[in-house]
Amino acid sequence: MKRLSLLILILSLSCAKTSSEAPETTSVRSNARSGWTTDEQHASTPITSGKNGAANQDSAPKIDEDKFALIVAVGDYDPSTGWSNLSSNKDVPLIKAALSMQGFDTVNNVRVIRDREATKEGIQDAVRKHLVANAKPGAVMVFHYSGHGQQVFDDNGDEKDGYDEALVPYDAPMVYSDASYRGEKHLRDDELGGLFIDVRERLGPSGDLIVVLDACHSGTATRGLGKARGTLVKMEPPSYTPTAGDQTGWIAAENVAELSPMVVISAASADQLNYEAQDENGEWVGSLSLAVSKTLSTLDADASYRGLFDKVMLEMSSLAPRQTPQIEGDINRKILAGKAVPKLDYYTVVDRFDKRNFAINGGQLHSIFEGSRVLLYDIDVEDTSAVAPKASGLVVESYLQESDIELDGELSEEELRNSWVFISDRNFGKMKVNLQVDVRNNAAFQRILQAEFDKVPLIEVVDAVPDLLVEMNNDFTKSRGTNALQIITSNDYVLYEGTVNDRNQPAIAREVIETAISYAQTAYLRDLAMAQEDIKVRFELIPIEVEKRGRGTYEKSRISLADKIGADGVLVLNEGDHFKVKFINEGRKKAYISLLDIQPDNVVNLIIPGEQETAEEYVVAAKDSLELSYIFEIGKPYGVEVFKLIATEEPVNLGPIVTNRGGSTARGEVADRRGGGQVHPLEELLINSYKAEDGENTRSTTTTNVPPSSGHIENLVFRITEAKE
Repeated sequence: MKRLSLLILILSLSCAKTSSEAPETTSVRSNARSGWTTDEQHASTPITSGKNGAANQDSAPKIDEDKFALIVAVGDYDPSTGWSNLSSNKDVPLIKAALSMQGFDTVNNVRVIRDREATKEGIQDAVRKHLVANAKPGAVMVFHYSGHGQQVFDDNGDEKDGYDEALVPYDAPMVYSDASYRGEKHLRDDELGGLFIDVRERLGPSGDLIVVLDACHSGTATRGLGKARGTLVKMEPPSYTPTAGDQTGWIAAENVAELSPMVVISAASADQLNYEAQDENGEWVGSLSLAVSKTLSTLDADASYRGLFDKVMLEMSSLAPRQTPQIEGDINRKILAGKAVPKLDYYTVVDRFDKRNFAINGGQLHSIFEGSRVLLYDIDVEDTSAVAPKASGLVVESYLQESDIELDGELSEEELRNSWVFISDRNFGKMKVNLQVDVRNNAAFQRILQAEFDKVPLIEVVDAVPDLLVEMNNDFTKSRGTNALQIITSNDYVLYEGTVNDRNQPAIAREVIETAISYAQTAYLRDLAMAQEDIKVRFELIPIEVEKRGRGTYEKSRISLADKIGADGVLVLNEGDHFKVKFINEGRKKAYISLLDIQPDNVVNLIIPGEQETAEEYVVAAKDSLELSYIFEIGKPYGVEVFKLIATEEPVNLGPIVTNRGGSTARGEVADRRGGGQVHPLEELLINSYKAEDGENTRSTTTTNVPPSSGHIENLVFRITEAKE
């Protein structure tokens, strides 16, 4: 039996509660699922301005001439260096697309240097000529690096661990040699930080510098399940003995009165490797690059860097669960010096192909996926509930920044030109899991496994970089005996253990399938996000000290949440910590709340409502708050945990669905409670996500559509660590 991360201690019997490259013009259309664009074979009709307002005038944010970015991507290293090649060049269209949506002029103000250009001198020169030269008071500067990173012996004694962090340029060797290479081609954090001081001086206190490092520097590895941007090898002389300085982190990002603020976001801590991840199209990209791109594309304009980082953490918990991203600097101020472009509730037409087919300026970075439904209204119609739509359609293809729509009927070019496009039913993408098989010395069982895999489209068998590894009779299982089988996640959690024999092979194969499907379903739930302003509820954790009196556990005092934020900007709770939960409704309507807990080992728990409670009990009035009297205690497993708050206008009964994993009992209880067999869209979404376990939707990986008005989902991501001594 698996242990839960959270043990709920009830204080009273009454359970009382106290209150790919972005297209540069509208005539450029993505022609491949990877999001890359081309000017070839264009027969479509670009939409142009109309007297009532051009459809494409809103297709891209207004360019801000005071926003500049430098993107460094090193993927194909000089073979003589000993470094493996990476997918860094695939990060470039992601970052450019996100910057474009934030008002960056990607033609003139965003410079990209790749591979051979990205030597140490090339990177330094680009920083001076592009960022330093263009910096002025109040401007916004972004530096993004994708490539290998490495720890290098500290040459001035300032590092706490005795090692400088360093970017690995195109021609920098991996291994130290007294005779031939002593690290001079590496770009140390001290050197890069010095260049950034020059940028910050020119920007002044009203400017902003954001540094994103999709690299890593050291780490531990077991089975090598993913492609890592970094190495276990340190760049150091054989006789080097590290001495402790006082600097931690990547680049000193502290505030200085005459300098601009600076925030540094890195993909992993110094003791972790940074693994690449797959995007929606199966392309390998940098995990942090993908997370940052998706987050920048969907944040509110008034979001803080803390809010941005919280969403990056959530994305990374799914994309690269073996690592923890880091943030340094003043993270409580607004992103991009308060010049972020607000996300729109609607999209505009950027291309018309015929009377039924066109493209909009929203895609995978906006969480728009195939199968979503859209409604079209005249431009300037903001209250869509007051008028009927003039057309409806289906998202038939989704790219990085754009999506192709097929209408249910036909519209003229004039009608299409004067339309805003709203998502009426959102599909959250397909459930899928990449599974690698390392089963040895049992050919019969391998055949049975493969036959089961062939029945389930959401399972893709891969040769490398899996989400799950099924292993038997290899070096990691032989100590447990012959034919001992286990399934582990990419971050080394054991999800299943069993022993195969001649009689139980079909049963074990089915359990492998069920474990893989359950993993895919949990990953899918982790990624769910919705925003609904009418029922916008957020929640806070309140750390507390407790005391025992008799059989009870009681609150003794409260601890500042800031005391639980680590040096890396991540909320950290230790095993044995206690806390309470408070919900704040910032919306205009009352909201019913449910709270899910997704553990690091992919176990899903419904925290609220409890087993003996109803969904109607947890309601927060508009502009009001609700603090629970429950005390929660943190327990194992260690790792990145996700709390997912679901707020709805009417009670949603998730208990039977989670408890019975979407089984028939859950469906009956949900239908009976609502009457007439009606099921809330979020209930149906969860039910549908479990159906593959019963073989009901194993022929497809598609999932249920959900209207945006169905609810509001907030996420809290934190790390659970071992109890303090």
